[in-house]
Amino acid sequence: MIIEGAAMHHCVGQYIHVAKERSSQFFSIKDKSGDRLATAEVDTDRHHLKQIFGPYNQLVKRSTYGCFIGWLDSWRDELSLMNEHKIRSTFRAIDFDRYTPD
Repeated sequence: MIIEGAAMHHCVGQYIHVAKERSSQFFSIKDKSGDRLATAEVDTDRHHLKQIFGPYNQLVKRSTYGCFIGWLDSWRDELSLMNEHKIRSTFRAIDFDRYTPD
């Protein structure tokens, strides 16, 4: 998370206490070439998006937001199952080469 915060020039690295409490999961959103587009925080129990920001805390493009929401909707059941079994990764990298906004 510290690396993500440094690379994106925002404060996600300061959320380590939230990750340790496992009340949120954090996602590094990357494009097909591996370039970082955004960082998202998702509530661990309800699996809803808490926040999503691009570099320097900029708002993300509508297409990036739409892709992430589509991914989150498609993974909600899996995230619930992981939560049920106490398998909680607090930080993940995902790319959107397979996801497109509706």
